Amino acid sequence: MTRWLFNVLLALSTLASPATALAADAGPAPRTSATTSSAKNAQTGTLVTPVDDPVGAKVLFDEAVALGNQGKFPEACDKLEQSQKLHDGLGTSFHLAGCWQKIGRTASAYELFADVAKRADAAGQAERGDVARSRMDALAPKLSRVRIDLAERAPHTEVYRDETRVPESEWGKPVAVDRGVHTVRVTAKGKKAWSTELDVDAPAIMLAVMVPALADEAPPPAPVVAAAKPKAKPQAEPKPEEPSGSGPRTRAVIIGGVGVAALAFAAFETARYFESNRDAEDICPTSVNCTEQDIAAHEQAVHDAKVARTWAIVGLGAGGVTVALATYLFFSAPKKSAPSDEKHSARIAVQPLLDPRGNWGAALSGNF
Repeated sequence: MTRWLFNVLLALSTLASPATALAADAGPAPRTSATTSSAKNAQTGTLVTPVDDPVGAKVLFDEAVALGNQGKFPEACDKLEQSQKLHDGLGTSFHLAGCWQKIGRTASAYELFADVAKRADAAGQAERGDVARSRMDALAPKLSRVRIDLAERAPHTEVYRDETRVPESEWGKPVAVDRGVHTVRVTAKGKKAWSTELDVDAPAIMLAVMVPALADEAPPPAPVVAAAKPKAKPQAEPKPEEPSGSGPRTRAVIIGGVGVAALAFAAFETARYFESNRDAEDICPTSVNCTEQDIAAHEQAVHDAKVARTWAIVGLGAGGVTVALATYLFFSAPKKSAPSDEKHSARIAVQPLLDPRGNWGAALSGNF
């Protein structure tokens, strides 16, 4: 009677919730251990050290049960995994194994049932160990397996199933895997990697993968060594040509042309000045007995004369300076050698011009 009452109280302390779809699928849950332990992840084999938070684990476990009642088993499994990380109770592990079985992760479920049985035996809880083993026995015929055969075992060969390294002891042997698509990849030193995918789409099947001999990696390209070129014989440097004066003289002529244009502009503005000045003298010079129109015309003529005079001075100054500069550049340029019969002296001249009306200007002439 005392032992029966103890078992009932211990069962009530587990993280399992009775009368749920998740618990019914998983079968009778073993009682949880009062201590936490480190367990290996069934898929990756990595060591998981949970944080001991029974209260938080219980909340997540209840959420998992509610999701299982709604038929949302993938979400329920996620909650159970989180609960197990907070408090690694045997009851939680047992129900997580049953949940994995529900979503087709039969190999992971089988390994987790085995872990529960081992931990129960170590804790002296034979009853819960027997329950876990009975679930393993029921699950064993449904396991799907994959066998990886190697046609050649090159040095430093490594075999991977998904992201997990397959130990050499499992090569050529059927190994239980979860349902779904798996990738088998084989590498070796100095060889090209080989990989393939296989779909485990049904329970209780066995798929064999034959890995062919790995092809050799292409050797690295040999470094290209450029052949030494024969030294070229030193060639005599061409004698520098005598400086030619055609370039500087051409520039001088262009500058001179600009100067002549400026002088011509000055002459034009000078003519405008005289013409506007005569108009101002002819139209109401004293502003006495003149109409408003005459006075306005007189003032406009005076204004035009002043503007023309200003531009004439500017053009005369710019033209004179430019022509002087062009003359200097022309005669200071080096002379180009020419046959004796073609030699002639260069000459340039600027002549002022004045017409009978008083207009004046300048003319540029020369021979080259």
